Order: sequence, then structure tokens, then C-alpha cells
Amino acid sequence: MLKAKVKESKERKLIMEKKKVVCVGCGYMGGKLINGFMESGHEVAIVEIVASKAEEFVARGASCHSKLSEAIKAFDPDLIVFNLPTYELDTVCLNEAADYVNGKCIVNLSTGTAEKVLKFKNLVDSLGGKFIVGVITCYPRNIGADRGGSLFFAGDESTYNNVKDILASLSPTNIYMGEDVAAAPGMDVAFLTAHYGLYWGVIQAAESCKKNNIPVELFADAVKPMMMSVLDIICPNLKSMVAKDDYCIATDSDLYTHAPSINLLVEFYTSHGMDDSVFKGIKDLVDTALENGDGDKNFEAIAKYI
Repeated sequence: MLKAKVKESKERKLIMEKKKVVCVGCGYMGGKLINGFMESGHEVAIVEIVASKAEEFVARGASCHSKLSEAIKAFDPDLIVFNLPTYELDTVCLNEAADYVNGKCIVNLSTGTAEKVLKFKNLVDSLGGKFIVGVITCYPRNIGADRGGSLFFAGDESTYNNVKDILASLSPTNIYMGEDVAAAPGMDVAFLTAHYGLYWGVIQAAESCKKNNIPVELFADAVKPMMMSVLDIICPNLKSMVAKDDYCIATDSDLYTHAPSINLLVEFYTSHGMDDSVFKGIKDLVDTALENGDGDKNFEAIAKYI
């Protein structure tokens, strides 16, 4: 027990050890990243063309530079974090500082495809830098050491281990996925798919309430516990059936049972002149599963036809 407490104390001390971080970009999300580092006691230099965006942080002790090269020369950072709108802008910024990147650890938290991430990694490698790619899987308000957010990282493991204590300033749940940098944007797609699918479903449901003269407030209060119970059913099946492509005979509600409900939704939205494209897509998947003899399987069996 004593050893565990000593270890915990040392780990906490490592997280609180002051480091130097250069943050490239000071937009809404970039500002939250900067705040996370500063709240954890790290020194921060900001690269931002529009200096007024960084005024709040400069007033709290950060410095602001218009070029990455200037920030690196003046600051000699332990970590450089990119969070610009596109990888193209990241590339322009990095090329400007090409002569000063050697030996520096660079984490890119911008949104981009696997191809763009790999191209950026190759550029960092060619300049002698050390590259990690990250994915933010939470809202800006959840960025911080104690705000419940989560981030995923991929890239060279030794480089990640060298900076993971600094990155703990952004999230209490940072997950390292391995050395394949393509894994990070892949996880981004997965989270965005679930996010917008859930968002769309709840909004579409609210609109259906209005069409049926049901108080949206009543639905809004009831939907959260219902969705949590659904996730409790779905997530274990993702780990077993979907991952192994081995779908069980349903013990509760099979595709035969789901099919009439899907048909009802298509009929409802079509008859009310509302968008029915998503449900038609789901209906096509269910129909295909039924035609292929998967009617007695769990709903997750439609994954075979996606």
C-alpha cells in the first residue's frame, strides 16, 4: 500500500513538473488546449498571426509569436502542439520553421485523413523531428486534466512516453494506440460516426415528436437513460460479435423483430414529408440480412453488409 502511494505521488509530481510547450493555433479548441497546459503549470508560447486572439493567455504569462521559428528559437520547447484548421496550414507553418525542428517532439491534433497525417509525419521525419498524432474525442469544454475528456494518440512509443505527462494536462484519459499513425484518424472517423449518428437520431426523434404533437421536453427528459441502456447492450456485442464477425442467434430481439419497426419508421417519415434517407439505408441493410438468412441474428448482424 505504501509503495503504491509513493508511486502515485511520484506520478503526480511528474505531471506537475513544469515544461515548455509551444501551441500552434489559438482558435476555440486551441485556446482550450493552451488553457489546459497553463492550468497544469506549464510555460506556454503561442504561435498565432492574429495576436489579439492570444491576449487572454499573454495576460496570464504566455508569450505570443507570429512564426513558429520565432517561438522555437525564443522558447526551446519540450513539446510543439499543432491545432490548426487543416493539415495544409500545419505544413506551411512547419516548413517555415524547418531549420529549427530537428530533435523536437511534435504532436498534431488537427483533423485530417490518414493520408494527410502520414504525409505530415514524413515531413517531420525529414526535418529530424519526432512525431505523434492525436485525436480529440471530446468537446472543447472537456479539455483539461480534470474535465473528463479523452484523447487518443499514435506514433513512436518512446516519443509518446517522453511527453505523455505533459499531454496529461489535456485529459485524464489519454490512450496510446500504437505506432501506426493511421490508427488515430481511423479512431477519429469512428468517434465522429457515433457522435453524429447519435446527434442526428436524437434530433430526428425530437422532430417526430413535434409531428405527433408529443412534447419534445418529455422526450428530452426520457431519452438519456434509454440511450445509456441501449449502449450497455450494444457495446459488449461490439467487442465480441462485430469484432469477430460472428453473430449470435438472438435471445431477445432478432432482425425479424426489428424489420417491422424499421418499415414503420420509413412509412412515417415518408408520409410526413420528412427526410427518410437514413432509415431507408438501414431498411436496405436489414432486408439484405434477411435475404441472406440472418433474420434470427442480433441487429448487429447488419454490420456484415455495411
